[in-house]
Amino acid sequence: MSVNHGSGDYASVTTGQKWETGSTVLIAAYSTLLGVKVRNPTTDGWIGSVEYSSDGGDSYVPFLCTDCTVGSSTASILVDGDSAPTTQVTTCLDGNSCILVAVTGVSALFVSAGVAAGQLLNG
Repeated sequence: MSVNHGSGDYASVTTGQKWETGSTVLIAAYSTLLGVKVRNPTTDGWIGSVEYSSDGGDSYVPFLCTDCTVGSSTASILVDGDSAPTTQVTTCLDGNSCILVAVTGVSALFVSAGVAAGQLLNG
């Protein structure tokens, strides 16, 4: 996972390690966050949520994926390196980088592993 926090470039914020189901992948505060990229080139798919806060972390809402394979809400998103079977969640497949954007200003980012453990690599 990579973030654009105002410099124009995306900086890595995850290491590509395997995240266990139910684990918190990232909680971070930013003065400016213009976008997030997710990508997984492996066949070890990751399902979780990627959400942001515009009120300093009091509440979180999903990003919108502008170029996902299926869907747009990141309340539940599958990021995988192959073509996974059709699911009821937003998908970013085939090792592609997918861009997530916020509807309002972002002050905090929260990422958690949902129903499937897996890898989440740099966008």
